[in-house]
Parts: sequence; structure tokens; C-alpha cells
Amino acid sequence: TVTNHFYIDNNLPSGIYSYYITALYTGNYQSGSSNVATVEHTDADGIINTLNTELKGIYPNPFNPTTTISYNQQQAAQVKIDIYNLKGQKIITLVNREEAAGEYSIVWNGLNQDGNPAGSGIYLTRFEADADNGRYVSVKKVVLLK
Repeated sequence: TVTNHFYIDNNLPSGIYSYYITALYTGNYQSGSSNVATVEHTDADGIINTLNTELKGIYPNPFNPTTTISYNQQQAAQVKIDIYNLKGQKIITLVNREEAAGEYSIVWNGLNQDGNPAGSGIYLTRFEADADNGRYVSVKKVVLLK
């Protein structure tokens, strides 16, 4: 039987906490754990921010001359963001570094790796985060109009 439950951690110091759930069945059988939910707790007004590793969005899209790519890090990870054309050719690497947990954004100015303007068209933004708990990859389309 599925029931709704909630959990409150009281008096926590500021920090990043990870939670998961399991199901306990009759006979002491237990399911595997759910996906991990990570939250950042700060003492300022009891603010709690949920952090998931994800490529959040690209705005504006279509764009000219710049677009902002936003993403979250659930934990420290090696992050790489590349832009590809529809032929699968890499146009530019925007990010390739170790980053701590948190929210980030990077601006793409429509230039390629050599500093030349990329042509109008559809491009693919590939976000990859390689962390201790696994690897996350997401691809989103972005349109450059001139």
C-alpha cells in the first residue's frame, strides 16, 4: 500500500544534505533506494534550495548575439559543456572544469573555438557532469539567428 509521508529535519546547521527513500515490505524485505534528493539548507530565513544535477535551460532561444546556459550541480563534479552543430562537429567547449555543488550559468556569444562567428542554424548544447555518484548527460537544442 502506498501512503503519503513527510519528513522534517529540525535544527540542522547550514549545509548540503542528501535524502532517499526505500520501501519496507512484510517479512523485512526492503526495496532499493529511490533517486537521491539533495537540498541546500541555509540559516538565512530558513531558506531551503533543492539542488539537482541538471541542464536547466537556455535563454533566450533563439538568440542573437548571446544566450545564457543555466545548470545545477548536486555535488562536486567534473563539468563539461560543449556546443555541436547538427553534423556532430564540436563548435566550442564553454566549460571544462571541476565545480562545487551549486547553481551556475555560462554565456555563449555565438563564436566558435577559433573566435570566429558561428553561422545561423541549430546547435546542440551537451552538458556532462561526472561525479562520485555517477555521470549525468543532457543535450538541448539552441538556435542561433543572425
